[in-house]
Amino acid sequence: MTGAVPHRVEDRAVRSYWALSAADPAVHDQIRDTESGRDADELGGRVERRAHWHLKRLAVMRGLLEAKFTQHPALAEILLDTGDSRISYTGLSDSPFWRDIPDHRGRNWMGRLLELTRSELVIQRTLGPTDRSKQ
Repeated sequence: MTGAVPHRVEDRAVRSYWALSAADPAVHDQIRDTESGRDADELGGRVERRAHWHLKRLAVMRGLLEAKFTQHPALAEILLDTGDSRISYTGLSDSPFWRDIPDHRGRNWMGRLLELTRSELVIQRTLGPTDRSKQ
């Protein structure tokens, strides 16, 4: 079926994120090849990180989300259908860095990045593909 969302596409971004965080190339490949996002999260959470990962992780996740929603138009439509609503991420990650936690301990970075990705999709739709340096 054209436009269908590939099975478990959400896991690919999670596996890629954790694989890219790994300092050891062999561990990178192990994480990349896990069966699920949950498995990647569990393994990736225990390995040594690349140098300065904490400074790179937001940019890496932004790039992964851009790729995910560019490559999967059905997912982009779902994201665009949220309009200008605030996105509160409460998904796979247990990390208060990525999640929105009701007691305000969560920083909701995944929700924020999804909102940014949604804005970029709107720009692409209204202006057409553009060179980022001209935005």
